[in-house]
Amino acid sequence: MGFDAFFFARLDYQDRERREKESELEFIWRPSYSTFGDTTQIMTHILYNGYGSPDGFDFDNVMNW
Repeated sequence: MGFDAFFFARLDYQDRERREKESELEFIWRPSYSTFGDTTQIMTHILYNGYGSPDGFDFDNVMNW
């Protein structure tokens, strides 16, 4: 699809806890070798605070018309 990176937030809570503890929120995702070979991979990052906006920024009140 031409993506350079993939960001996501939803994953199993136990997987998230382990990745946070071991500083593995960023990784190279390599799909199944039997399906895609060894040339397919993508930089992946799990969003630290899930779907929430950054502290002090409210997407709902950006413009008060």
